[in-house]
Amino acid sequence: MITNIEWLPTIPDGWKIRKVKNIYKYQAGGTPDTSNFEYYDGDINWITISDMQDKFIDKTKSTISELGREMANIKLSPAGSLLFSFKLSIGKVAFCLNDTYTNEAIITLSKCNCTENLNFLYYALPIYVVRNAKKNMYGAYLLNKSLIMNAKVVLPSQNEQKLIADFLDKKVYQVDKVINGLKEEIKVLELAKKSLITECITKGLNYNIEMKNSEVDWIGEVPKLWTITKIKYVTKIQRGAFGHRPRNDPRYYDGKYPFIQTGDVAGAGKYITNYSQTLNDFGKEVSRKFPKGTLTMTIAANIGDVSILGFDSYFPDSVVGFIPKEKVNAEYLYYIFSAMKDIFISSAIENTQLNLNIERIKDIYIPITYCEKEQQQIVDYLDKKCTAIDNVIEAKKMEILNLNRYKKSFVFEYVTGIKRVKGE
Repeated sequence: MITNIEWLPTIPDGWKIRKVKNIYKYQAGGTPDTSNFEYYDGDINWITISDMQDKFIDKTKSTISELGREMANIKLSPAGSLLFSFKLSIGKVAFCLNDTYTNEAIITLSKCNCTENLNFLYYALPIYVVRNAKKNMYGAYLLNKSLIMNAKVVLPSQNEQKLIADFLDKKVYQVDKVINGLKEEIKVLELAKKSLITECITKGLNYNIEMKNSEVDWIGEVPKLWTITKIKYVTKIQRGAFGHRPRNDPRYYDGKYPFIQTGDVAGAGKYITNYSQTLNDFGKEVSRKFPKGTLTMTIAANIGDVSILGFDSYFPDSVVGFIPKEKVNAEYLYYIFSAMKDIFISSAIENTQLNLNIERIKDIYIPITYCEKEQQQIVDYLDKKCTAIDNVIEAKKMEILNLNRYKKSFVFEYVTGIKRVKGE
């Protein structure tokens, strides 16, 4: 059967094409003012995109108060509703198991007078609706009510919808089981790597040396000749800057000056070699420049991610730069900070999200040897060991990537009729 859908020219005979608005009613969520603490930490379940990792949502990570719900005019999403994310991370779907509310990036789709199989639509909607998305001026895909509700969905008979959904449940479960096993293996490897780094930067490489009590809980005993000192004594600390509001004003971007974001630090390894954004001459005047070799750390969003800057760059105020003082190796300091992510997080201020400031950072104690030869030996040893662990982790991540691609491909094939479940 020929369709008028550009990316799906034919479908099996007997399948029908319907717009989402003829299947579902649309209900948008909402987000209370994040600056008002009274709107949050209440007794009302409130779903955000971070909750939409599995097919069924039982518990939410966040809650809002009745006052917050009223101020944001958020309507109830009844238990069993199909939720769909259409902002930031578009195309995530999940069923809520309990009466709940959602934020502004998630819509609730409740059935109209139709008998389509919800489980089939769980698999089909992301494929059909996301392909109806449009790009904005920055190249990101966006969806709105009109684009969602006017998206065309191809539907087989109710019997075949059930067959396909049941088949995909089993098939996806099998693939996800393998993926989850790989993720657990990665967690074990990452913990082993963290433990190795912590051991080396607190105990050194000589196991026969005399030790002393550091009197700092996370450090424990250190070699007798090592020093326990504050971060401010071994490095010059400067916070990045971007003094213009709004931050996304396009007049300040797309120039020749690299502008490091928290995601660039989080996504880098030991060195930052790439950047995702640049400033022009106007932008650099409201920011702060840091030289190549600066140790960088995120202090908002993902707190405590560290990497060494591989080129001169500008930072926003969500990134801090550390320039090591004399007799302190930047790579050695990188490994010390790498072992301290939990320490940095515990030192952060919590309001609507965690934030770490320079005043808190500079007074945190660290163990250090001022012997430059010993610093380099620790760096060389950790480079070798961590690279070996990272290679295994990357191989497992590639397996996960390929499995997710495989999962998407067979879901696509069955909900579009390219392949049929046996019996049809």
